[in-house]
Amino acid sequence: MKDMNERTAAIMTINENVSELEEMAESAGYYLIYEIIQRRTSPDSSTFIGKGKIDDVKIILGNRSVNTIIINGDMKPSQQYNLEKILNVRCIDRISLVLEIFASRASSKEARLQVEKARLKYEIPFIRDWIHRAKSGERAGHFSSGDYEATVYYNLIKKRIKRIDDELKKLREDHLYIRFEKKSNAHVICLAGYTNAGKSSLFKALTKKDTIIDSKMFSTLKPLSGKVAGIKENFVLIDTIGFLSNLPIFLIEAFKNTIDDIFTADLVLLVLDASDPISEIERKFSASLKILLPEVDPRKVIVVLNKVDKLEHSEIEKIVEFVSKQTQLKNIVAVSATIGTGLDSLIDMIRCHFDNYEQLELRLPYTEEANSIISWLSKNTIISDIAYENEIRISIKCEKSLRETLIERTLKLTSQNPTYN
Repeated sequence: MKDMNERTAAIMTINENVSELEEMAESAGYYLIYEIIQRRTSPDSSTFIGKGKIDDVKIILGNRSVNTIIINGDMKPSQQYNLEKILNVRCIDRISLVLEIFASRASSKEARLQVEKARLKYEIPFIRDWIHRAKSGERAGHFSSGDYEATVYYNLIKKRIKRIDDELKKLREDHLYIRFEKKSNAHVICLAGYTNAGKSSLFKALTKKDTIIDSKMFSTLKPLSGKVAGIKENFVLIDTIGFLSNLPIFLIEAFKNTIDDIFTADLVLLVLDASDPISEIERKFSASLKILLPEVDPRKVIVVLNKVDKLEHSEIEKIVEFVSKQTQLKNIVAVSATIGTGLDSLIDMIRCHFDNYEQLELRLPYTEEANSIISWLSKNTIISDIAYENEIRISIKCEKSLRETLIERTLKLTSQNPTYN
């Protein structure tokens, strides 16, 4: 167990909405001693908080020192440099804190590589700032020997990112094969949603797998999969990494392998914590949709309001009404993963979605275009069987809405229409 004194921290913020950052800090193992608030509409361009408050912080640190100051926001390299120079204490921002949590949760090779890539991408602007300062004659933080050392490190980072990309590409190919195997004769359903919405509890409730439920944020970095238990249908459920608002693009891209599970699923269960205040539900719902809807067909999404055992019926109705008015997502179900309320209704809604599927058989010639179609089919349909004979015979299950697209694509290669069973 770490000495408490090694992980003491204070939060510095320009608004009072710090509950999520507090939870993140505690998940990362910090002991929060106090919070420093300066109410202002935007951060100071030089030091994040204004000069007057900086003087107050110096006095506070003199009376009760901490090892780390956590900024409730995203810092520019110059802001971090100036703050650390003035306060003589380590200063990190929200994204750096997220990366610390990710690093502590990464258990698989793929997760560790994704976290390392995200950390290196995050560091690049800081390295550029160090190089600039070194060229200006300043002793820039870690690189007190100047421009040469910072430049060497910057080049090493770029080379390392290239190597990580190569390794992740190979892992992605393996992942695609596993994903293809899961989709053979099975409907793949992905759990998605804001961190700590109760996705892992819902996964455990539906699969009956003995999964450890951790209340800490981002407990699931490596996707978990299991068959939905107690039903005749072959539904494979995947639990994925939780979302967070205002994540930079580089961080989302670093976890492409993991997030792709959501984008290629046959159905997505978007889980919301219904016990949150409406303002929080709206914020987290909006953040989740920004990641989901550019890639996922809204017809393939069911909104799952979790933790409704903590609410009165009238409160649940208000949340359902609110969610339905905010978006084109109309499939909404209220459940409690911990006590089982509404799980049968959720299963029925899942079945109803897949009732809209039909069985088809395709016959394709051996061409490059056929390989392209097979790749498309693996992402958008359920491939039951492939037989390589005089021609390629493929049995699939797909949404009825895809019928015209399939006819159009297959007729370009052969004069035969798909056969419907």
